Amino acid sequence: MILILIYCDYHSQNFDSLKLDYQKSILVQNQNLIELTKDKKNWKWLSLAPNVSLSSSWDPFTRVYRPMVNFTFSLHNISTFLQTNARNRIEREKLSIQLQDQLNADINSVDAEIMDIKKDSIALIFEEKNIKLLQELHGIKSKQYEKNQINLEDKINNEINLNNRINDFELRKLNYINRRKKLENKLKKPLGN
Repeated sequence: MILILIYCDYHSQNFDSLKLDYQKSILVQNQNLIELTKDKKNWKWLSLAPNVSLSSSWDPFTRVYRPMVNFTFSLHNISTFLQTNARNRIEREKLSIQLQDQLNADINSVDAEIMDIKKDSIALIFEEKNIKLLQELHGIKSKQYEKNQINLEDKINNEINLNNRINDFELRKLNYINRRKKLENKLKKPLGN
């Protein structure tokens, strides 16, 4: 029984560290995505720059061209710039909330998978013990058959029962191993990105 607990505890620590690394990796990816939208280099600030125009006018009294420099500011450009910045900030906040919700859903799903795998691990350990008991019982039944204490039909039914249980156990064990590897690969996947 102590070996079972050590075995399960080892696997839970392994999954816990993988889950923590997975969570950190996803958080970094999410933060990078948000920073990418935040630090997007654009030239919209140029809409705040004043319009500058140079012109000259003819002065009929002095018969000279007078140069003129005009500076104009567009309130429409300023308001558009401010609205766009506010909208982008709100969209970044919405994106951040969506990414956090998605991460929480992923972590909850991973926690449920880990719990199922732990339950299957414990069930497989006990099932393996039951198969060993069935094998001992089969040995007893075989000796009873050799001593003519049971008939051939009982011996064959016992062998069929044992073979079916071993087959079911091996299939469950393969399914467990595949689910475990699939979860480990899922948790390691973001680390490779």
